[in-house]
This record gives sequence, structure tokens and C-alpha cells, in this order.
Amino acid sequence: MQLMPDPAHPLSQPVERIASRALVHLSGTDSLSTAARRLVTAGVPFLPVLDDQGRALGVVTEAGLLAVWCGAAAADAPVTAVLTPMLAIDGRLLFNLSALAGRHRVPTVMRTVITLVRPVQTLREVAALMASGADPSVVVVEGGRPVGVVTAHDATRLLAEDASAGDRPLQAVMGQPVLTLAMDATLNEAADRMLQHRVHHLVVVAPDGQLVGMLNEHDLARSMAMGLMDASIVQERVRHRAILDAIPDLVWLKDPHGVYLACTPR
Repeated sequence: MQLMPDPAHPLSQPVERIASRALVHLSGTDSLSTAARRLVTAGVPFLPVLDDQGRALGVVTEAGLLAVWCGAAAADAPVTAVLTPMLAIDGRLLFNLSALAGRHRVPTVMRTVITLVRPVQTLREVAALMASGADPSVVVVEGGRPVGVVTAHDATRLLAEDASAGDRPLQAVMGQPVLTLAMDATLNEAADRMLQHRVHHLVVVAPDGQLVGMLNEHDLARSMAMGLMDASIVQERVRHRAILDAIPDLVWLKDPHGVYLACTPR
């Protein structure tokens, strides 16, 4: 006997229902500066690159544009210089943060390894650090306390506005004041704060204001999606058990490998 998943469950819905319809894209001949301006205008972290036949060549991301500040690519270079291959991803990780709100605490999800820089450093100096990390962002600190944040989104915005901005000190271009989150905050509270301020990162601080970690939207969504899937598995097991118990005949339930899992009561 094979039991099918509940089609009404959120995780059973096709990803096309939450996908954006108006597709903004780049061509392979567009420059990196053009890509930066289009990313900022569209308000998205990446854009697909299409060929003349409309086929996807890859994507250009905000993190990829850090190559300009690192000196690895010129602003007028074609987007193919920083192209990232298209990847298949789990659509369940793209649910709106507010729909995935949970009650787990921030310390279980936040990143404790953070790149720290000084306000007097320039974007060009720290771009290589941003590009090499798992999360392309740095926290600007003074006296152990966060005073600003610089992300790949900030770097893209600056590239779109002024190609010479990379030589200015971080204190002149960083995002401030810093949006912080208490260590005892829940993921639900973190999601609300991100959505309210339309940011992708939150700095986690101790009661004395000292920096203890960083939380970004991907960490948050991944954790919440995992929790949602765990809850879904439990609900499916309860539903399957109820169906089996309602069957009058003796029925054995086994997995795809032929291992018996349960049977109906006689």
C-alpha cells in the first residue's frame, strides 16, 4: 500500500506558484557596471544571463560583482567574467520569511565566525575578504562593538552609483546605524525585524553590546524550512496511521526497500 502526500500541504505546492513572473535578465554582452545598476533597480541579489535564443547561461550575483572591487575584473568587462552556473535548488527554502516564522533561539542558527574590519579601511581593501567568505559581508567594529555593516548588496549599490567609491573609507559607505538583535531573540523575532527593515543581515549582540554573531536571511530561511519539513513529516505519519487504523482488513506497510514499517490492528 502506498500513501501519497497531502496535496494541500504547503510543501506539496509547486514552486511555480511563488516564482516571479516578470523575469528581469542580462545578456552576455552586458557590462558588470550595467549588471550592478540593473540589480539595484530590480532590488534582487542576482539576475540570470540569457543568450540570443533565451537560454540561460548562468547568473550574476552581488557577491560575484565583488570581483570589480578586488581588481579581478574591470567595471566595463562583460558579465560572463563573473558568471555563476545555474543551480537546482529546493524551492522550500524560498518561502517568505514570515510564513516560516519559528520559535527557536538565534544562537542556534547565527554565524559566530565573522570578518571584522576597521572603519578606516576601504572597500577595495576588504573586498577580497568579503569574496572569500561563505557570507559576503563584513562587520565594522570599534572597541569590540559593531558600528557598521558592509554587504555584497552595499558593494553592488556603490558600483552602480560611483566606480571610484571603492577608495573611500568604510565609515563613509557602510550601512549604519547597525541593526542588532539580542542573543535571546527568537527566529520569529529575527524574521519580523528583517522584513520590517528590509535587510538581509542582523548583528547579534550580548547584553553589554559586544558583538557575538551574525544572522543572515539564508541561515534563517534554511533553519525555518528544516523545521517546517520536520513538522510536515510528523503530520504525514499521523495521517498515515489514522488511515491505516481505519482500514478493516489486515494491511502491511513497507518502505521502497521492502522493509515492513507497520500494520493495521486486527
